Amino acid sequence: MLVSRANQTALSLDVAQAQIAAKDLLLELSDGKSGLTLADLQEMADKQRVADGKESLFEALRNEHLPDDISILIVTDTLQEGMSLTFPKIDYMIIDGYGEVEIRQKVGRFRGNLDQLYIIFNPSNARRDFQIQSDMFAHFRKLQAEGNQVELAKQFGILKGARFRVKYITERLHDDGAKTYEVNEQAYLHLLRDHKDYLHLMGNTEEAVKEMYSYLGATPKLLDPNCIRTSNQKDNILEIAERWRGIPLKGPAQEALLQDFKAMGITDKSRHAVTSLRGCTSLFTEAGITVTEKQATLKDLEQWPQYLTKIREKYRVIV
Repeated sequence: MLVSRANQTALSLDVAQAQIAAKDLLLELSDGKSGLTLADLQEMADKQRVADGKESLFEALRNEHLPDDISILIVTDTLQEGMSLTFPKIDYMIIDGYGEVEIRQKVGRFRGNLDQLYIIFNPSNARRDFQIQSDMFAHFRKLQAEGNQVELAKQFGILKGARFRVKYITERLHDDGAKTYEVNEQAYLHLLRDHKDYLHLMGNTEEAVKEMYSYLGATPKLLDPNCIRTSNQKDNILEIAERWRGIPLKGPAQEALLQDFKAMGITDKSRHAVTSLRGCTSLFTEAGITVTEKQATLKDLEQWPQYLTKIREKYRVIV
């Protein structure tokens, strides 16, 4: 499987397959059968691979092949620039991005047989990214209109140092050695094309997918990361509930429960970490798990002295 992803996107295949594939995928990732080309991690991973007597992933990709021990390749947008992959067959390719130009470039990096292409389309993220990038272009245009080359040069250095995916500002070297800075109009036009594709997909998704990606020869499947997250998260919540069933959620048990939620990566609807027992019980209820309130009896005190301290003390418990 080949996965092209941005920094925040979770991996999966599709909503129906997510529950079946998640454990196998995580196992393969944890077993070291994955290759990373995320810039900061790839160098560390390669050093360890070479130390273990394995082929360098970077060198393998530069020579257009994948090491035999790698079954999952995770890459960032750098894959679409100056690198081709020549493998006999890839089962799945998952791309975080929906714009026609972006998909064409990324798929074009791979030379071989592809069983299925999945495209992650997150409308809320697309709207947010468009607004952020539009605001940045507007700010740099204002600096350009004011002739503020000093600030543009400063911002160019900041963006270059941070390795921003979008090149908002271009640097021009003149014959006399002087440098000037201006807004990257090609990047802005690319943003507008992506926004047009977004509006197209929002208007009529099924027909839009067929029309937009017809050049691929086969219609890709769109993934909604929110649905995948909900499916996987419910499984994790059910697993935690089974582990805590019948145990008083009181005292140190509350902190241990919150640590379980954190360890499983469970978040609320706003993608914030769960920080209270109320937040835990709310998610339990949404998952169809009954949490009731009881009063401690003498038998409860004897059974759970680490959690309960007095008779008729109120506590919550999963039943």
